[in-house]
Amino acid sequence: MSKFHNVIYLFALVVAITSIVESRSSKFTRGGSSARITTKTVIRTTTPRPVPTIKVTTPRLLPPIKFTTKRPILWLTTRRTTKSRPPIVPVIVVVNPAPAPAPIVTTPKTKINSTITNPFLKKHNITYSFAGIEKYYNNSEGLNLDVKTEMKKAFETWSKVIPLNFAENNAKNISADVKIIFGSNNLNNSESFNGTYSLTWKYNRILFNTDYKWKNYTICEKYNSKMPDLYFHGLKSIGYLIGLENSNNTQSIMNKQKLPSDSNGNYVLPILPEEDIKAAQKIYGSKNL
Repeated sequence: MSKFHNVIYLFALVVAITSIVESRSSKFTRGGSSARITTKTVIRTTTPRPVPTIKVTTPRLLPPIKFTTKRPILWLTTRRTTKSRPPIVPVIVVVNPAPAPAPIVTTPKTKINSTITNPFLKKHNITYSFAGIEKYYNNSEGLNLDVKTEMKKAFETWSKVIPLNFAENNAKNISADVKIIFGSNNLNNSESFNGTYSLTWKYNRILFNTDYKWKNYTICEKYNSKMPDLYFHGLKSIGYLIGLENSNNTQSIMNKQKLPSDSNGNYVLPILPEEDIKAAQKIYGSKNL
């Protein structure tokens, strides 16, 4: 039975006992007085204890964590859990993914001079003339060099890859487009060699330093930097003449430090590398065969 029924039953029992006691009560006289014995019944009831309340609190969210990298930005969110709940797996949200990197475009390392108007773009037949080469035909100097032949070979090497034709100008009354001069270091300050083998003025002239003894080498001959190879430096000077500049590529003809020799110091026949050819063709186009 429930507590409520127990209380009702107890109350009825007390009422019955009280009625029986009152019916059997007797009167007695002591010293001319009478007295009645009465019984007082006290009923104590108990109130059931209240059930304690459970306070439920809303879980507190942790601050978001932001990863700042070049990769896609991620926001990581999580929250605390009570013991009565299963753990919650963190949720990763991708926000503003980084764009794909742009493709890398490689360009020739040989620089192109574009600050001076190029007259060779309109005139594809270029003439040249020589000055100061008489000493190289003097056998008493011990020089084995045909200047005109070596320079003609250098011009033809470039003509094979670009649409420019070079020819020596033998007419005395017509000025050549390019002058090739052999001279000493006795120049004015603006044209001093400063130890270099040659100087070149773009689209105009080439000046070779006669303080060096120029020669042409045979393959595998021991190379002497004090006797530079005219064909090699002719290729380099013509490169400057048509508008190219220095290159960082050690294989380029236009590299300042390059020499026409191998690791053992033996002469190697110079050739135009792909980088220099592409740089020249970027200006003039390719040769139509």
